[in-house]
Amino acid sequence: MRCVAMMKLSMMEKVVDTLDENWKSPIAEMILNRWEHTPGTVKYYRASANFLFIFKKGEDIYFLRINEASERTFYTVQSEIAILQDLNQYSLNVVQPIKSLDGNLVEEVQTEVGTFYAVVFKKLKGRHKELEDLAEEEFMRWGESLGNLHKAMKSVSEKHLHNRTNWKDQLAFIKETVVEHDPVTERELHLVSDWLESLHATKENYGLIHYDFELDNLCWTEDTINILDFDDCSGNWYVADIAYALRDLFKEEIELEHPSFKAFIKGYQIKTDIDYELLQQIEWFMRLHNLVTFAKLKRAVDGAPSHNKAEWLAGLSSKLMNVMDRYRTGFERTEKLT
Repeated sequence: MRCVAMMKLSMMEKVVDTLDENWKSPIAEMILNRWEHTPGTVKYYRASANFLFIFKKGEDIYFLRINEASERTFYTVQSEIAILQDLNQYSLNVVQPIKSLDGNLVEEVQTEVGTFYAVVFKKLKGRHKELEDLAEEEFMRWGESLGNLHKAMKSVSEKHLHNRTNWKDQLAFIKETVVEHDPVTERELHLVSDWLESLHATKENYGLIHYDFELDNLCWTEDTINILDFDDCSGNWYVADIAYALRDLFKEEIELEHPSFKAFIKGYQIKTDIDYELLQQIEWFMRLHNLVTFAKLKRAVDGAPSHNKAEWLAGLSSKLMNVMDRYRTGFERTEKLT
């Protein structure tokens, strides 16, 4: 089951409504005036957990990412940028922010549709790959890249871990968002919470994770894998990052003996150690991920207007509710198996 985390649909509608037939937005134009760019080149790229616009400066391609203040705090964005800068010293090919004309890496901009926190990144070299196109050797490279990232995460300043959310915050968010009048989800949350509370955290098995190290956030070249999208970077067990990266590999259940999974783990271990006891319980991290995604979708849909929806918004809202139903069915199934 695959679904991108969403902002509130009501917020998405406000910005999408500013787009013209050429996918240009006066909101994006106004925000981008804080950075050097070629005028007239900025266009809408996508919206999910944030808004992304693409633009040019000369012949180079860049991305403008904006988050509305109710979706991300200024402090949260700043802490993400600090992590990227710290990781840059480890030769990881991690996306880096570009300073604005005022020398800031994050800009706060007031607009007619809300307050936004904006960051600019240069487009990474390489191309995205599809899961079904990966050979065993590429799964190994993918795992090695994540292992290398985790190796660096173990060395960065501990302040970064304290400045980000963690699994306890995720459990609180789920409880606050979805548990009321939903006994199936409440039961699944109780089971997952009890399991997480039983785990031991050490410097070797727990720390900052990327959270979304899947193929959409990796740009492959012949020699390197370039990494982007750290906005959900959080505190968790490193095995969780393996589970989340490979969540599209298995339709129903995780097979630890799957050749692609084994190749990924083999590559990972080239760079850093793995907690084998936790790896055997990797399914539980997927159960946590499913709960978090379910809660994010509910928050997004609850924020959608109930009347006079645009056709695209009504369609998206319906699609997300169908995905939520499938997640809830999954909670019922795992409850019977537990």
